[in-house]
Amino acid sequence: MQTDIPTPEQLRAKLEAMGAADMRRLADATQVPFHTLVKIRNGETTNPRLRTVRSLWPALNEAAAGH
Repeated sequence: MQTDIPTPEQLRAKLEAMGAADMRRLADATQVPFHTLVKIRNGETTNPRLRTVRSLWPALNEAAAGH
């Protein structure tokens, strides 16, 4: 289990690299609403909940690795 918690900026950078279709797949896979992802990506949500970050971060890293 990963113990490092990414910063909101790190999370935002990963989301900015994704297209809308990829973000929808991420939302489905993590159970984080698509609109929440959009708000994080756009900087509207500057301090996402820890539960949200813990759901997203492993999936974002896996997507970046090309899995």
